[in-house]
Amino acid sequence: MTISAGICIMYIPTGWYLMKDSYTATPRLLYVALQLFIKQGYSATSVEQICRTTGVSKGAFFHYYRSKDEIALAALDCYWGLLDDYLFGGLDFFEPLARYERVRARFRDIGDHFHFQNGSLLALLAREVTPDQPELREHLNVVYAQFVEKLREVLQAGGHDAMRSALLARQWVAVYEGAVAQSKAAGDREVVRQMMTDFETLVLVV
Repeated sequence: MTISAGICIMYIPTGWYLMKDSYTATPRLLYVALQLFIKQGYSATSVEQICRTTGVSKGAFFHYYRSKDEIALAALDCYWGLLDDYLFGGLDFFEPLARYERVRARFRDIGDHFHFQNGSLLALLAREVTPDQPELREHLNVVYAQFVEKLREVLQAGGHDAMRSALLARQWVAVYEGAVAQSKAAGDREVVRQMMTDFETLVLVV
């Protein structure tokens, strides 16, 4: 996973915060682009708006990023990096079954760490990307594949066989994205907790 300019952005209930590097043009651009993409959508966000909000000139923007697609790629990496670290970070320190239990608990509690009032960047880009954006589409597919593969490994660690783990991993991602969408519609982050708990109860049975 690559994050542009080595910045790390953490999302907590009070907002997005830069955790590393000085507040220079590159992290400012990515910080604002990420917020705008999630808040109002990719298509509705322009380079002009990103520049106006950050106070960075378009010339400077194109010095750092060749296009809106390129900053979207960086935003996608950043978003996935946050999700990856929260759900799967540090699992090597746990025994196999404990990894499985930890990830299940992390999904239940994810609404306490991420706000979903504006939805999921993964789902948003999946909905808006077009055939004329092959690099963005391919990268999105790579991220989804990584998400599914990490869940497959966790499921196998929890005692599910290989075939069931592969099937359940895809379902898990789909249910999670659906939970985020419903959380946005309801304006209630507890929707995610309830739907992930229901998924555990109804589906994640060895």
